[in-house]
Amino acid sequence: MHPIVSTRSLTLAYEGNPVLRDLDIDAYPGEVLAVVGPNGTGKTTLLRAISGSLAIAGGELRCCGKVVGARARLDAGDHVSYAPAYPDVDPWLSALDVVVSYRMGPGSPWARPSEGDRRASEESLERLGMHRLAPRRMSEMSSGERKMVMLAAALSRGSDVLLLDEPLASLDLRNQSVAMAAIRAEAARGALVMVTSHELHLLRLYVDRVLVLSGGVLVALGPVEEVLTEDMLERAYGVSLRNERALVPSLDLSAGHFK
Repeated sequence: MHPIVSTRSLTLAYEGNPVLRDLDIDAYPGEVLAVVGPNGTGKTTLLRAISGSLAIAGGELRCCGKVVGARARLDAGDHVSYAPAYPDVDPWLSALDVVVSYRMGPGSPWARPSEGDRRASEESLERLGMHRLAPRRMSEMSSGERKMVMLAAALSRGSDVLLLDEPLASLDLRNQSVAMAAIRAEAARGALVMVTSHELHLLRLYVDRVLVLSGGVLVALGPVEEVLTEDMLERAYGVSLRNERALVPSLDLSAGHFK
């Protein structure tokens, strides 16, 4: 199988200051790949670069068969959906308006949505159990509800690559369960789903592989069971995890409920 996202000696920077250096990764259709690491280590930066919304500083980045260059821009035709952790969304828009506009893409701000766009957007909210929020303004929602709306927006496009920045942050147990099930379903249909996360205790429930970043470089990349070890996490985060209790829930994603 050919990777749908690949990097070679990739360097990413802000204002000339490197954030990630010499990154070599391959990510494949049908997998959920988690990107983890300490704050400020480049997780969001990597997603932004793959989406085409951040120029690369060096090396090579390919996504969906295209070279993402120094002047790349996010294109709705690139089959990529990016849901930022802190989206800049008009607080006066309704949840349905947000999903519809996201589905239509950044290149059509003045276009009228088709009936198909509205129907797909409604179905995306329904899929996450958020249909009741459809008419509500974003300013009237909790942070967790807004997070679920943005996940619905990302899912609505049926993209080949989904880039989800902290999709489980601010969610309660039920919505975490629903979100993880939806992410797994996207991988099952053949999409690559890349997520950033600080909820390390949940990764084994829905992630296939884990990419660990620390100090601006790749520390590990492999199956979740092999990477999420005490030694690796101590190396990446610089803290001792031994003799600590951890919440490791059991979850049936087909049912969407915690056990």
